Amino acid sequence: MSSPHTLCRSGVFAALALLALTGCTNEVMSGIRNGGRPAFDGQYFRAKLTANPEDPRAFTVAVAKPEKSLTGAREAARYEGVQHCIKYYGDSVITWAVGPDSPPTAMVMSENGMLFSGMCRGW
Repeated sequence: MSSPHTLCRSGVFAALALLALTGCTNEVMSGIRNGGRPAFDGQYFRAKLTANPEDPRAFTVAVAKPEKSLTGAREAARYEGVQHCIKYYGDSVITWAVGPDSPPTAMVMSENGMLFSGMCRGW
């Protein structure tokens, strides 16, 4: 039979595990509620990547409503570019023409939001 001390210790571990699981669940549920999109700088962004039909390694990313967080918008563009390059070219290395690390003066705005452009380096 288990001693009261062992039962108490088991209860503490169970409570800690439940608390940790609750935090993970909130994180997962947050992503599900937002269409599975990750947050950047605490914000969710609608980002659309369009590959060049003549050379799909080249792409543009439009990030809507960058005014929510310029840092977040830049990271959302990076995320989309990396996902595209890994999926189609097996590598995350991108040569950016106008990228997340470009100076603010290089940023391009359109009716679709902030525009970024780059090329997958690939294999």
